[in-house]
Amino acid sequence: MIDGTAFITSPMGDEGDALVKSWKWSVVNEGCDRILPVPRYGLSFADQAQVAFRPARPGVYRMQLEVETAAGERETCEFDFNVNGRGLRVELCWDTSTQTDLDLYLHRPNDESAWYSEGSGTPSSGFNNATCNPANCPPLLRLNQPRVDWGYAGSPIDYCDAYSTEAEFIAQGICPNPRASTDNNQELATGTAEVIQLDNPRHGERFRILVQNFSNGAASPEVFIYCASAPAYLGPPGIPANFQTEAGEWFGEGFGVMWRPADVEIQTDATGATIGCLVEPLLLGESPYVTIDDPSY
Repeated sequence: MIDGTAFITSPMGDEGDALVKSWKWSVVNEGCDRILPVPRYGLSFADQAQVAFRPARPGVYRMQLEVETAAGERETCEFDFNVNGRGLRVELCWDTSTQTDLDLYLHRPNDESAWYSEGSGTPSSGFNNATCNPANCPPLLRLNQPRVDWGYAGSPIDYCDAYSTEAEFIAQGICPNPRASTDNNQELATGTAEVIQLDNPRHGERFRILVQNFSNGAASPEVFIYCASAPAYLGPPGIPANFQTEAGEWFGEGFGVMWRPADVEIQTDATGATIGCLVEPLLLGESPYVTIDDPSY
C-alpha cells in the first residue's frame, strides 16, 4: 500500500486528503511490461488516496501520481519504488508474443555440453538435464521429462509468486530451483514473458542463456537479467532478419535460430546471498552469438 497523502502539502502547511478532489496513480511501463500486450504488475484503487501496488519483477518501478486539488488545479509527481529480488532471474519477451513461440533456456553452470542430447534432431526430442527448459522446468512437466535437478535446495513456498504461474508450484507444495514460467507456446500461454528463476546460485557460478525460435515465426526478442535487483538488458540480436530461418515457414527438422545473449557470473556475500553478477554479452566476431541448426554450447 502506498499512501498518496504523504506527498500532498499546501503552502500553508496543510496536509492530507482534504486538499485533493481526485487521485490518479499509474506506473511507467519498463522491462517486459513495455513489450507485452498487458503489463504483469497489479495496481488497485488507482483512483484513491491509497493505492495497492503488486510488483511482478525485481528492480525499480517508476510511479506517477496526478491529483486535482480542491481548488481545481492539477499537480503531478513521480518517484522510484524499488523491489528487492533474490538470486538470478532471466526474463524473455518479444513483440509477437501472441503469435510466435520463442523459448528461454538456462544452461547448467560450469558445463559446456550441447543444448540438446546427442543424436536428437529437434528441440522436443533433445531436452535434457543440462538445461532448464520448457519441458523440465515449468510447473507442468512435459514430454516425459523429469524435473531439472542441479543440486540446489528448494525455496520456502512463500518465495514463489502466488499471482503468477508460480502459483501452480505452490499448489504442488514445491518452490524448486531453478524454475520456469509456463511455456508461452500459444497453447499453454500467450502474450506472456518467459521467466527462469534461481533463488540460490553459488558465488562464481557461470550460467549461459539461450533464446530459441521454436515456431520460426517473426520476432524481436529482448532479454532482461536481474541479479538480486539490478537489471541488465540485451536487445534484439538483429540477425537473421525477423529472427527466422525462412520467413513464415516451420523449419520442421533441426534447431532453427538460436541466440545466446550472455554469460552471467554470480556474485554473493559472506552469507551466500546474491548481491550482483557480471553479465558478459556473447559475440561471434562483431555480431551477437546467433546460430542456425547448431545446438553446440
